[in-house]
Amino acid sequence: MTRRAPSALLGIPPFLLGVSLAASSELAAGLLLYTGEGMIRALSVILSILLASLGIGIWSGMQEEGPVVPLLRKRWLFVFLAYVLAAVYAAGWGFLGEGEARGLSQGLGLAVLGALPVYAGGSLLAVMSREARNRTGRGAAPFALAALGGGAGSLLVGLFAGSRIIPPSFLLLCLVLLSGGSFVEALGLARLGPPPVEEGDPL
Repeated sequence: MTRRAPSALLGIPPFLLGVSLAASSELAAGLLLYTGEGMIRALSVILSILLASLGIGIWSGMQEEGPVVPLLRKRWLFVFLAYVLAAVYAAGWGFLGEGEARGLSQGLGLAVLGALPVYAGGSLLAVMSREARNRTGRGAAPFALAALGGGAGSLLVGLFAGSRIIPPSFLLLCLVLLSGGSFVEALGLARLGPPPVEEGDPL
């Protein structure tokens, strides 16, 4: 088998990560805006925090040193934990009345449902980019594939908007997609063999 097939497999995980990040971010914004006041102001706050979380996550992933494969495992685990926490919080959100979903609960919801998954995903994307650069000399591919996945994830949420599918179920679907992405990445890296020796900066 040529190296092209396992290399193609490694394009799937960032795409699935992008699907999950977009879906969870849109669900977080929907839940918080539905129970909030001043939609434009609230949307501005949500988007600024999500984008900042993504940037900080990418920066954090770029700073880590050491072999890429163990870093990938650690970052995948972080993403899984972030989505488990988000699913648990989304399930508990249903027990709050609209009048009670204010202040602290909204801030915690933004942190757990939005910022934490996006931060974790950004840090994983940075390590994916580092692995891609070591393997092919080009580190931008995971970001491009994640953006394409983000479009698909946003469309997926939109298609099911208004249905009886509740946010915890959607977040569990994200966990299934992420588990599949992690498995595919492990399979692709195993078929490619040991990673090349790194040179220079992480990215």
